[in-house]
Amino acid sequence: MKIIEKELKYILNKDNFHKFKEFLEDRYIKKDSFNQINYYIDNKFLELNSRAIRLRIRDVLNDRIELTLKSPIAHNEIMAHAHIKMEETIELTHVNMENLIEHGIHCNKEIVEFIDNRLNEVIDIKSLTIIGQLETNRTNYSIDDIDDLISLDISNYLGKEDYEVEWECSDLTFCNGVLLNFFRELEINYEKDKTSKTSRFLRRLNKLKDMEDIIT
Repeated sequence: MKIIEKELKYILNKDNFHKFKEFLEDRYIKKDSFNQINYYIDNKFLELNSRAIRLRIRDVLNDRIELTLKSPIAHNEIMAHAHIKMEETIELTHVNMENLIEHGIHCNKEIVEFIDNRLNEVIDIKSLTIIGQLETNRTNYSIDDIDDLISLDISNYLGKEDYEVEWECSDLTFCNGVLLNFFRELEINYEKDKTSKTSRFLRRLNKLKDMEDIIT
């Protein structure tokens, strides 16, 4: 499945995140809450990252497993915290996932074909491997008659925890206005950081590598 993904991302500190969560719990409808694990794929030189290409496997625990490729789309930036990418996804089985974790991504023909058909001119497919994982607890809320759910995410990766409001929505300008009104009403300050989970994971990974180089 191929779609254009449009979403808003705001990073909050822990106190503001829980203040906003309590606000949503009191005023709106909680739809669901679940855990998911993102497994990020790149090579040791992070060549996909250097091209702003994201490749991940997402295991939504007790539900589904997906392989997703996200590619940048040339566009005029609508607003600072908006993200727009071309997203292609295929579903995997639990057997696929178990084999992948045990033997690597090249053991699965479906995964190899999906990647090869899209990235063979971009990178040496044989160099790709799982470079790490990020675990998220996500809670979704329904805001009045807006069809798109707003997500509150607590993510853990490489010894770090962060707090994010994510809203995948069809009308970025409208949803951004709603969200900023909430923040003003609650006197919530959001972080200047507007990067994606993948980017934050990779930034943390590079920082740890730099620290390791200094130590050694």
